[in-house]
Amino acid sequence: MTLFSKRRALHCALAAAACVAVLGLPGAAAGAGGPAAYRHLGTWVDIFDGPVLSSPSSSVAQMKNKGVDTIYIETANAASATFVNRSAVGQLVQFAHNKGIKVVAWTLPGHSNEADDWAKAKAAIRFKSSRGDRFDGFALDIESTQVSNIKTRNSRLLALSKKINQATALPLGAITYSPVFINGPWPNFPWARVAKIYDVFLPMAYSSYHYNSESSVRKYTEKAVKILRQKTSSGQPIHVVGGIADKMSGSETRGFVRALINKNVAGGSLYDFRTSDSADWKRLANVP
Repeated sequence: MTLFSKRRALHCALAAAACVAVLGLPGAAAGAGGPAAYRHLGTWVDIFDGPVLSSPSSSVAQMKNKGVDTIYIETANAASATFVNRSAVGQLVQFAHNKGIKVVAWTLPGHSNEADDWAKAKAAIRFKSSRGDRFDGFALDIESTQVSNIKTRNSRLLALSKKINQATALPLGAITYSPVFINGPWPNFPWARVAKIYDVFLPMAYSSYHYNSESSVRKYTEKAVKILRQKTSSGQPIHVVGGIADKMSGSETRGFVRALINKNVAGGSLYDFRTSDSADWKRLANVP
């Protein structure tokens, strides 16, 4: 039984009615590739993507046309309101579900204000649209270095993560730095302890800052996946976020996708929707 399945079963026992509502959502079941909300081709929307949220119906239609399976949408960061663009996000979730697209919410905590970080995560995992649609998953963006003391940062990350895990049956994703380069911004990252809390890893294995050929991007992405699997030893599904879309050439994107296929990951994406062009989408169509 997967971590997601165990936690979901516990929530069913504690709150059967609430759990039934969650389990009725599209894409909530786990399978060979992990929770469905993290499989295959994804795309990203953050709180600064006003044009996407100003026309959610059109945006979702474009995503569907590009073959997107999951939309990862930011609802708050450390400096924002508790839930940004609530009405527009609700509409986007509804339009996405109408099209068979899953939606995963994500927040970026700063770890300097624990109560605020929890309030923002809680707002996302408890969210309902005007017609009652919920998110299909929740992911925590683990990259803030506001707290310089690593021991304190790790402690607060784990405390927040445990609260999230205990509060919801949604499949949880851990958005982390690239395992290849994490020792710079976040030394002694608690990989094994994070793996016990989250169902899926989404490493920001951005090749766009370091490599500029199909071969080098492929090798780097494969290395990132290999290191992540070694550090966690958990068998968690992996959805790789490969880089800043408008900083990657067509050949680089092809190398990224080839690595996903070679390493048998659950899915992949580039950051973000607005910066992905037709050449990116052509190659991303082959994301497993």
